[in-house]
Amino acid sequence: MKTFAFFALGLVGLGTPVAFSQSRPVVQQAGDCSVNITGNNNTTASLVCNGIDQKLAQQIREIVSSSRKDGKTLQDISQKLDLVLQQIGNIPQKLPPRRIPPDKRDEIVALLGRRPAKASVVAIADNAEAFDLAQDLYDVLKAAGWTMVDETVSVFMVVGRPERGMMIKVHGETVPPGVPFQIPNESPGGTLLQGLQVLNMMPQVNAQRYPDMPENEVRIEVLGQPEN
Repeated sequence: MKTFAFFALGLVGLGTPVAFSQSRPVVQQAGDCSVNITGNNNTTASLVCNGIDQKLAQQIREIVSSSRKDGKTLQDISQKLDLVLQQIGNIPQKLPPRRIPPDKRDEIVALLGRRPAKASVVAIADNAEAFDLAQDLYDVLKAAGWTMVDETVSVFMVVGRPERGMMIKVHGETVPPGVPFQIPNESPGGTLLQGLQVLNMMPQVNAQRYPDMPENEVRIEVLGQPEN
């Protein structure tokens, strides 16, 4: 019987949740930019960059603009751009918003539909990105035939420094920090985790068991986006 295994960790302000793993950072690579030189005697140069930091983009524009005004040579421009490109690889980039891609929706609905249960979905307050993901999860669960405890996505407040990622609460005896436990695939929580695995969201998922949670119900708490 395949199961999901978790290790419990204490988190301030959230009771005794569990941590699975952390998301990997996304970094800008210098290879995202290329210099194109055309014309006789290399008279025209252009720098093509994909998704670079806005501050660096402005810096590049200022270099090119000032060079034109001062009549500097292409070699001077190239040297300055080389220095900028060296900086790009060290700048962490903002992660894209967490959403359920439209091309994955039918697959997730079909997977969740194998074991319909009850679910509630809530999002941390004052966080549009978290709310949008919570709404996506609510919609696919409802489309898969799950009984939604609430009529809409609710929001909640956290006292103290909030954790990031996602908290899944299921029925069972709460385990102490550092003690592993398993969530069977055929359980409501296991079915939900399989869907999150397809979406590559498992690295940001925490989970914990609570005796007062109904056996046939899961609660999904969408927190802030993990940091780079």
